[in-house]
Amino acid sequence: MISRLAVVLWMLLGLASIRADVKLPAILGDHAVLQQGQRLPIWGQADPGEEVTLTLSDQEVSTTADASGQWSVQLKPLKADSTPQEMTVRGKNTLIVRDLLVGDVWICSGQSNMDFRMNRAHNAVEAIPKANYPQIRLFDVKKKIAFTPQKDCDGEWLVCTPATVRGFSAVAYFFGREIHEAEKIPVGLVNAAWGGSPGETWTSLEALESNPALTAYADRFKQTRDRLPQLKAEYTQKILPDWQKKYDSWKAQYGAEEVKSGETSSPSTTVPPPPPAPKKPLAPDEDQHLPTVLYNGMLAPLFSSAMKGVVWYQGEQNAGKESTARLYATLLSTLIQDWRLKWNQGDFPFIIVQLPGFGPHESWVYLRDSQRKNLSLPNTGMAVTIDLGEEKDVHPRNKQDVGYRAALVARHLVYGEKLVYTGPCYRSLQVEKNKIRVLFDHVGSGLKIGSAPSPRLNVPPEAPLDHVEGFEIAAGDGHFVPATAQISENHSVLVWSDAVAKPTAIRYGWRAFPRANLYNIENLPTAPFTTLDATNPTPLQK
Repeated sequence: MISRLAVVLWMLLGLASIRADVKLPAILGDHAVLQQGQRLPIWGQADPGEEVTLTLSDQEVSTTADASGQWSVQLKPLKADSTPQEMTVRGKNTLIVRDLLVGDVWICSGQSNMDFRMNRAHNAVEAIPKANYPQIRLFDVKKKIAFTPQKDCDGEWLVCTPATVRGFSAVAYFFGREIHEAEKIPVGLVNAAWGGSPGETWTSLEALESNPALTAYADRFKQTRDRLPQLKAEYTQKILPDWQKKYDSWKAQYGAEEVKSGETSSPSTTVPPPPPAPKKPLAPDEDQHLPTVLYNGMLAPLFSSAMKGVVWYQGEQNAGKESTARLYATLLSTLIQDWRLKWNQGDFPFIIVQLPGFGPHESWVYLRDSQRKNLSLPNTGMAVTIDLGEEKDVHPRNKQDVGYRAALVARHLVYGEKLVYTGPCYRSLQVEKNKIRVLFDHVGSGLKIGSAPSPRLNVPPEAPLDHVEGFEIAAGDGHFVPATAQISENHSVLVWSDAVAKPTAIRYGWRAFPRANLYNIENLPTAPFTTLDATNPTPLQK
């Protein structure tokens, strides 16, 4: 019989051989797209002191793992290449990474509208069967909450096919498809998004601590982190049982109703809808709303990788109150600069998807304005989607136009194409007696009255109205009233109201779900704006 000592030795030798294996992070797996035109970091794990040699194309480099077993090398910049390549990593074992392309890698991040999957898009039936793009690769970062920055994430690169794209981010796919077809290069799309996540959960602790306006977010994270065992015990012993009792009571009363809500049980009675079920509370270590935890769990593993830029579609969770919506200008600026610092690629392109129209929450206008203010940062752009929302659905299904407009911004900002990439943007105003003349940039071929694209496949958009809507005007008291507006000479708009004799300010699209229909001839909508804050004029997309 094999002695116990022999078994233990055998197990230890087995563990040692596992530890000795050279490893790569998930983001450097088979089918990956490697970033063109930049020094290319490759990194991984091995035994401390182990020599590692990496070969790719005509480059071969060697290094030695440090005392913690970490190693990294940098390859010289590669040119875009759609021919699949192999990368070999040799240590005490040999790894071969297959089917690598060289092109542009885009990080697509945010909350539920970025995470919104292709199989729910308005044109899924039409678009998914056509999604055979061998040179587009998809990587979904598995959702993970962490209280310290992680070195690796879970996920795998997939070749874009109808089968693989179904469960991938619709905005990311439509954006990547446009870039691939316009620039004729391989495109890698990394989706790192989580529904309901606020901006602060994607921002590092040190960045939140560095700005006095954001320290409350940092304090909230630290209080949870430092008391986590106690909070988890309280959740298990009290909070969860209390919820279960409430849920069981709700289910007993409403879960087995024979008469459905809205149906009549007699000619004179209608059964009212039941109250919503009590929502299960999140455990303290499962809460994607907690500051910093998604930065740690889903973004930090990507910072060593080379990439082209970011498409950011987030803000709904920060738009619930006017105060947080206004603070978002500072939060988003901090996030952008934080990411740029951590990626160490300079001021890489950062494209913001401005929130579309939605519902009665007027604080959304301040969130959109906070997004707009970040155009003052270098190398940022904004895709205006004010007309792509649905009044009663925070998840509008038309993601194709969102991706298309974000790609237009990238094609101009990043790839240098001379094209009309955004709708009209406020430039200045001129007071003409009882009227205000508004001047715009980015008018393209001219201004027009337009209408929103259809939110459903095979449903034509509404016919354009015969007049401009969406403008309001105010006198010196700052009280805005609806205004008449007319497209005038030199691509301007003349705005007035009989109720305002001496106007001083105007605003446009300044509603949560505005009726606003000024476009350029290229069918791109005018960005919402207000002129009341003269100390902070609208920055322009360069």
